[in-house]
Amino acid sequence: MSMLEKCWAFMNNSFKPFSLPAVMAVLFSFVLLSACRKEPEELIMIIEGRVTDSAGGQGVQGVFVSLSQKALEDGAFVAAFQPVSSVVTSGDGFYRFEFKRANASAYRLEFNKALYFPTYVDINPDLLRPDIPFAQETSLDPVAWARTIIRNNLPESLNDLISFNYVNADFACSCCSNEQLTLSGMLVDTSFICALPGNYKLKYFINVEKDSSGYVQLDSIICSPFDTTYIDISY
Repeated sequence: MSMLEKCWAFMNNSFKPFSLPAVMAVLFSFVLLSACRKEPEELIMIIEGRVTDSAGGQGVQGVFVSLSQKALEDGAFVAAFQPVSSVVTSGDGFYRFEFKRANASAYRLEFNKALYFPTYVDINPDLLRPDIPFAQETSLDPVAWARTIIRNNLPESLNDLISFNYVNADFACSCCSNEQLTLSGMLVDTSFICALPGNYKLKYFINVEKDSSGYVQLDSIICSPFDTTYIDISY
C-alpha cells in the first residue's frame, strides 16, 4: 500500500477528521520521500579540440575522430578499448564529444583522414570534470612520398657496386628504414618508394665503386606534402 493510500485509510478510520494543515503535512511528507528516491542526475563529460595540419598549421576538415574507453565490467577493467562515440571535424578542424561519465580507467581519441598519417591520444579520466570541456589539440602529418631510382648508366664490369641508405628515416613507416642497400653488377636498374611526413628533410648516403672510379655522397631532399619527390641516382 502506498503512503497516500495509508493516509486516506487512516483518515477514513479515524473518529476525528483531519484538519487541512494535517492533510497538507502528510502530503508534503509523501512528496519529500518520493523525491528522495529519485535517481541521481547523470554527469556529462566533454572533450573537445581542434585538429591541425602539422606542415601548414591550418585546421583539417573531415577528420574522423573516434572516442573509446576502458570501462569497468563485472568488477574489472576490460583490457581493450571499447567504442563510445565518433564525430567528423568541421571546416576549421573542430570536434566535440559529450558523453555520460563512466567508471573508466582510460579514454582514447583516434584521428583518421585520407592522405594523413593516423594518430591517437590517450586521456587520463582523472583530468575530466563534469560539464567542463577538456581541451585536446592534435596535429596530423600529411603524407608525402620519396621515390628513389638507382641505375647503372655507365657499366664497366661485374665489379660495379653501389651502396645506398637513408640516414634519418626514423618515422613510423614500415616501408622506410636506414638499412643499407647494396647492389652490384652491370645491370642495376631499380626503384622503391617511401611514405613520410610532408615537409620532411630526408637525408641519404651513396657510395659508388667502379674499376676506374668511385665516390661517396651525402645529400637530402625536402618532401612536399601530398606529392612525390624523386631521388634519381645514375652512376
